[in-house]
Amino acid sequence: MGIKHLNRVFNQKCSDQAIYKLHLKHLSGKKIAVDASIFLYRFLGDDKLIEQMYLMVSIFRKYDIVPIFVFDGAAPPEKKELLNERKEGKRKAEERYLEMKTSVEQNTLEPDEKYEVELEMEQLKKQFIYIKDGDIKRVKHLLDICGISWVVARGEADEYCAHLIQTDQVYACLSEDMDMFAYGCCRIMRHFSMVKHSVLLYDLPEILRQLGLNLREFRRILVLSGTDYNKDEPTSLFDVLKWFDAFKADTILLEKDVSFYDWIEANMKLRQNYNQLDKIYKMFVVVDKEPPIHSANFEGELKNRNVERGELAKVLAEDGFLFPAP
Repeated sequence: MGIKHLNRVFNQKCSDQAIYKLHLKHLSGKKIAVDASIFLYRFLGDDKLIEQMYLMVSIFRKYDIVPIFVFDGAAPPEKKELLNERKEGKRKAEERYLEMKTSVEQNTLEPDEKYEVELEMEQLKKQFIYIKDGDIKRVKHLLDICGISWVVARGEADEYCAHLIQTDQVYACLSEDMDMFAYGCCRIMRHFSMVKHSVLLYDLPEILRQLGLNLREFRRILVLSGTDYNKDEPTSLFDVLKWFDAFKADTILLEKDVSFYDWIEANMKLRQNYNQLDKIYKMFVVVDKEPPIHSANFEGELKNRNVERGELAKVLAEDGFLFPAP
């Protein structure tokens, strides 16, 4: 998802002052935005949607963290082609899975071969996960009775998450989507561990300082290298960074007043729709005005509310949750 090779660039060029593991106890009292779809897919892939969502929420409450889960609304037209590609990829993975399932059921494989096939089937199964309306409804109900806030964005969740951070309503965003960096979110948390109770925190201002870029330059580079909104002519992020260094040297030496995209068009002869690149760049510019929402389960101050323990026990029991003996 998002910008290819961006994390590799970070690992090569940034120190542990910019990217570091953080125990959740250090987020005590802080508010965070959670990109809900990331964890819906992850927990559905483990066939433990409600159980793991409950554990996640319990961990947040243990450390006095105030989350707001942000659900996706409608995807923008610019993402239609990518969504179609993902849909086709899921179809092929499911088709391959069913073929392998048939071969296993026919009981004609040697034990070692059967083991390898079943391992591959497990990986394939995670590639064609579909989030159903019923899954979202169940998770929202769980969040309601756990006293946790949620909102459904009118558009995509990442834009709303970015708005919450840019307007200082939350401290950080928890997401695996690398496009979040293009929005300019100052703190992005990835690799959430329910075992170690930790995240990997990316401090974007420090990352930019170490890369020698400002946010506008960084965003231009990411958009040219390819985001979820422009996959037609992907360009290596490493190449774009080299070109940007050449652009800076050229414009300083010749005292030119020219944009990076104009310089690329004149010097690199790339086949790109530069008007479209400018349009996509503007899509990542977050304004102070709140993006429209479809629905939410709270008004006013963002805070954790009381848990409805009786209803929670009922929901967990229906999901097969095993309670300790009294």
